[in-house]
Amino acid sequence: MIKEGFKLGLDSRSGRVVHIDQVDEGFEYGVCPDCTSPLVASNRNPEARKKVTYFRHKAESNCQSETLIHLWAKQVVASKGEVLGAEYKAVGKVKDLARKFHYTELVQAPERLSLVNAELEKRLTHGSEFKTPDVLCEMVDSGLPLAVEVFVNNAVNDRKASFFVDQQLDCLEIDLSSMPPNLIESPAAFEKYVIYDAPRIWVYCSLYRGLEEEAQCEANKKAELASQSIVSNKDHKRRIKLQWREDNLKLIKLVEVYSQPDNQKRVVSLYHSHLDKTGTLSNSYKRWLDSNFGGLPDIINIPLKGELCFNCHRSVWQWEVYQRVVLYTHYKSTQRSNKPVKTTYFARVLAGSDAAYDIAEEQDWYDRAPKWSPKSLYESIKDLIPQNKISSEAERVAGEAFNTEKDKPDSLAGLKHKEWQELPKPICTIRRYIKELLKLGILEVFPGDTYVVPPNAHLPLIYDVSNLKV
Repeated sequence: MIKEGFKLGLDSRSGRVVHIDQVDEGFEYGVCPDCTSPLVASNRNPEARKKVTYFRHKAESNCQSETLIHLWAKQVVASKGEVLGAEYKAVGKVKDLARKFHYTELVQAPERLSLVNAELEKRLTHGSEFKTPDVLCEMVDSGLPLAVEVFVNNAVNDRKASFFVDQQLDCLEIDLSSMPPNLIESPAAFEKYVIYDAPRIWVYCSLYRGLEEEAQCEANKKAELASQSIVSNKDHKRRIKLQWREDNLKLIKLVEVYSQPDNQKRVVSLYHSHLDKTGTLSNSYKRWLDSNFGGLPDIINIPLKGELCFNCHRSVWQWEVYQRVVLYTHYKSTQRSNKPVKTTYFARVLAGSDAAYDIAEEQDWYDRAPKWSPKSLYESIKDLIPQNKISSEAERVAGEAFNTEKDKPDSLAGLKHKEWQELPKPICTIRRYIKELLKLGILEVFPGDTYVVPPNAHLPLIYDVSNLKV
């Protein structure tokens, strides 16, 4: 701060910043650059002085020292003939065939730059715009011009930076905004800090274009290797898929036939005709349903996508699922346990004894109720209900049943996405049927992919399943 006892002043004769320890005793030409007030040099008898040397205003003033620091730093840069550049990072970036970016970053450490022909505040014009760099000089090694900006309070803004970029004028910014205050005490320490030690960045730099090219070249190599690997992997996967399709031609042909809508319609009609065809599984179930329910109940005659995974009319497998997930679950939930229903003291106090008892009753229901998943239902009925050829062949090839339609297993690598989507999957078909029961309020979702009959569910179809083997 420019208060009583500061170190810098402006020489009114030369216009240069001077340090109190570098002027004659009783220096009479000091002025303040901010308020133009004369300065008094308190530096007489330096060897015998007990107080430090300093400049002071002849009159009281609250001027700030940033102007002098800024001016002094510019002088130092212009007079030293050398400055340390900034670190430079060259980044190469390119996409491979998978559109994934590959990066290479090369770093150039700061180099000492020899300078000549330094000028302060030289005005530069570009079109209708002009800027005045703090120092404009020439770099000895490259012969290129260099603008040096000193940041005390105001960094180079975007507009000024764009000016240097448009001019392709190398620009180095030296940051004195966080300079330790004690450096003002020593001209040598200040000069060293400005020239070598202060933080600095390149606003624009053309010195290391070769490094940019090298970084881009390295990134290109990475992307090229990745692309080659992608092509190789694609070729490898293509060969695997082709071989898989050759090895599983039976499944491929079944999928092709099944994928034709007219064929599916014919099979649905065929299964429907089996209801009245003696000797078929569908007919035997229909006769039993007729005798017990007086016809084919709607709740087990719901058309669903993928229902042709079973080699029978939909009422056959839907009845077996309904028995287990609805009737058997309801039967087990209504069976009283040997232990009496208990309520907690806390529940009795808050809700009253009757309400607490109801809560405990409901909890007891869910404790007794079997919880079914589409997979467990499939496991329970698969030995009773025959599968269509396409479903059984797909499970044979994959070595497993399919619990989801989202992710095609690796064991079916050669099956195309559309073929996988078309493939009827028993567990997924059972899940669709369960969702229809959910819509009707017959079931509710338990945590995970499991389902249970709620206590007050209205059952559209009732039958004694106490002897059902599950």
